[in-house]
Amino acid sequence: MPFIARWPSKIAAGKVDKTSIFSAVDLLPTFCEIAGVKLPASYRPDGVSQVETLQGNGKVLREKPLFWKTIAPWPARKTKPDHWVSYAVVSKNWKLVANRDAGYVELYDLVTDPLEKNDLKERHPKVVKELTKALEQWQMTLPTKPTGNVFSNLRNPKE
Repeated sequence: MPFIARWPSKIAAGKVDKTSIFSAVDLLPTFCEIAGVKLPASYRPDGVSQVETLQGNGKVLREKPLFWKTIAPWPARKTKPDHWVSYAVVSKNWKLVANRDAGYVELYDLVTDPLEKNDLKERHPKVVKELTKALEQWQMTLPTKPTGNVFSNLRNPKE
């Protein structure tokens, strides 16, 4: 998905970067750095500042992996054959997606295949193993249910 940024005298006008991997979770650390605002010491953001990337000086590949979880049916419904991914991890140029029990995975190189058309799991079993292990370690850190007061007071608890 494209990301457009304009910052006169800081970002080169008309430059197109087709290889850097930037995520929405990077926005808070990026904007805080631009504004000169320090995040609280106890806050552990999922993202990283991308100021150097925006200025054309950053690392193209992510050093800090991104993880996410969603609930998707497996096997996929016939009406939505592409809606089966329950877990994903992005590390460097690689993206591994998995179903609920990681019994089925796909692997993509986001730099050479940003549209994720070519599953590379058979060609790169070592990468699949490495990212599957990272995903399993991350899953062990997830709470089994929400903790604390996480719901809006506008939410009706009986619904």
